[in-house]
Amino acid sequence: MKPRIYLDTTIPSYLVDEREELKMFIDITQQWWQQERQHFEIWVSEAVFIELNRGNYPNKVKVLESVSQISILPFDPRIEEIVRIYLENYLMPRVLQGDA
Repeated sequence: MKPRIYLDTTIPSYLVDEREELKMFIDITQQWWQQERQHFEIWVSEAVFIELNRGNYPNKVKVLESVSQISILPFDPRIEEIVRIYLENYLMPRVLQGDA
């Protein structure tokens, strides 16, 4: 059985990002994606899809294609309580509710 990993929005975004100031992170992410991802069972949440679908940004279609075949974690209502605690106790900035 392959190890399971959860990807937040950053990883799919870096697969198609072209910003020079992030080049090192982009290159590492793309290399991992090409060489290592097949060794893992990869998951994302609905929150990742929502965040990636928001707004108009370069390469949006490509980033959505990159996550289209990744399994989505089933929603668990217990997560809502954890998110509430994170936000109420400022463990995550309130503007980053999707990250929480």
